[in-house]
Amino acid sequence: MIAGNNETRGELEKRGQTTHDAYARLALENGYLEALLPATLDRAAIRRELEPIAAELKAAKADGQATGLAMKHLKQKGLAVDGGEVAAAVKEIRAG
Repeated sequence: MIAGNNETRGELEKRGQTTHDAYARLALENGYLEALLPATLDRAAIRRELEPIAAELKAAKADGQATGLAMKHLKQKGLAVDGGEVAAAVKEIRAG
């Protein structure tokens, strides 16, 4: 829903309709919806949490396997993360 609201707001901006009732309403709605979601770590925080297992991630045969190891590690710590951000962080760690 948040992504859809952002898309609609973007379209309203393109049309110069930022004073439209829906523009403000969708922003308020997104604020409410975001408050309901658990806070997730950003990519930099994910990388810090994965430092202890960086060698294992680099040794994995493929990015998918490494991402699975990372998700398991983060889940065991009870951290809320976005899978896409974890995959991106894993690729960064494996690259260098």
